Amino acid sequence: MERSDNEGVTVNHPSLELVFGARKALKDQADNRPFADKVVVVDYTNYRGDRAWRLLSPHNFTFAKTQYHPRDQFLFAAFDLIKGEERTFAMEGVHAWLSIEDFVKKYDL
Repeated sequence: MERSDNEGVTVNHPSLELVFGARKALKDQADNRPFADKVVVVDYTNYRGDRAWRLLSPHNFTFAKTQYHPRDQFLFAAFDLIKGEERTFAMEGVHAWLSIEDFVKKYDL
């Protein structure tokens, strides 16, 4: 399902998997688990042009290039909670970076 955000940009509605992940992360924050405050929801377009919401625990910001990001640029490493793996993201691909609380409010979840 697609919907337009307040800037008139059409984005995919968050998947159920992301919604449940966001709710779990919010609950983990309430339970004072040490990693939970590092989880954010990112609207991201990858190098192939695929745009999706990602549930990430980011760390290690750098200026570099990789196989998928072939020119020097700002990158960050993050654990993708939905895919269950460590990945590298380009800052230029980030459309929105939201706390779990703001994501839940924005989509009235």
